[in-house]
Amino acid sequence: MRLPRWESIGLPGLRRDTADGSFIPVIDGLRFIAITAVVLYHLQAYVVVKTGRSSGGDWLALLMGQGYIGVQLFFAISGFIIARPFLNGTAPGLRRYFVRRLTRLEPPYLINLLLVYVLLVTVLGADPAALFPHLLASALYLHNILFGGMSQINFLAWSLEVEFQFYMLAPALLAGLIALGGWGRRLALLLLVLAGGWAYRSDPLAGLGVGATLVSFFGFFAAGILAAEIYVSRWRERPPLSWGWDVVALVGWVGLLGALLVGGEARSLLSIGILLALLGSLGGRWSARVLGWAPVYLIGGMCYTLYLYHFLIISAVGRFILPWLGATRPLWVDLLMAGFIIIPVVLAAGTVLFLVTEKPFMRWRREGRRSGPNPVPALSRDQV
Repeated sequence: MRLPRWESIGLPGLRRDTADGSFIPVIDGLRFIAITAVVLYHLQAYVVVKTGRSSGGDWLALLMGQGYIGVQLFFAISGFIIARPFLNGTAPGLRRYFVRRLTRLEPPYLINLLLVYVLLVTVLGADPAALFPHLLASALYLHNILFGGMSQINFLAWSLEVEFQFYMLAPALLAGLIALGGWGRRLALLLLVLAGGWAYRSDPLAGLGVGATLVSFFGFFAAGILAAEIYVSRWRERPPLSWGWDVVALVGWVGLLGALLVGGEARSLLSIGILLALLGSLGGRWSARVLGWAPVYLIGGMCYTLYLYHFLIISAVGRFILPWLGATRPLWVDLLMAGFIIIPVVLAAGTVLFLVTEKPFMRWRREGRRSGPNPVPALSRDQV
């Protein structure tokens, strides 16, 4: 099997390892889109807040301000990744399923929390005793529920708590869906996607204080599960790679942007947009080539580390460039300037942190490879 040029010259060590040895480049390519959107969103927020300016009327700030949708895309990808082995019959037992989650995701997360806790105490002078309950609640994925707000250690952990709730419920949910059979399962998932769009937009649900829980985001996970259902049952894990699915992807991405810009009730369509973008990207010929390009999927594979640390890096580097930013230039010029300086640092530092704090905890995957029958082989760029 020929490797893409970027991997053949010494970058395979950057590629994310999986438990069963399977690898779908497009999925990591979608992770690249998600983490890029989130980084741009927080970069825009940082510049706007720190310079005391308004983002209203600035075209680039408006576009970057929609980047929060990257989190919802992450949710859909998680739905796809978790559901796929259950649907294709290679799922591990419950014990191994939870051990995988624990050994793969928890160590890098705890390292991040402890590091940020130490920095808050030693650099910013935070009270260690007052901050410790927030550290403990965050480590147990309970901060959203216990404190009714984002973690004071790493505010980005709110989405990881939502992911954790999905991980805990996914085996039971998928067992119920599998019992429904093919068409019943697809219909149920489509209804969950539609209902999830309503829940995400619904003011009544927001009034119940469940905004930062799975209740408000289940539609995006359902979109990922439905995409996995089509990928496994209809495509037999060999997507068609046709131009028609590229059109579906384009409709999904454009629809997402339109719904984000319109806002209001249009937000209920975001789960549908993500479903179309996900399916079209998996099934499209052009989409598979772009998202399966090694530099794209390698960066996407580091998204967990980049997500945990990117705002910390933005804040650290931003302190040095703030004096260069001001109200004498259009906001979009300052955003471009900040981006050209900060984003390469985020990528470089994130790569080092990935290799040090995340990659070592992927090594246990070899045990998983022995447990699953006939894992899907890794795909090269030449195959897409």
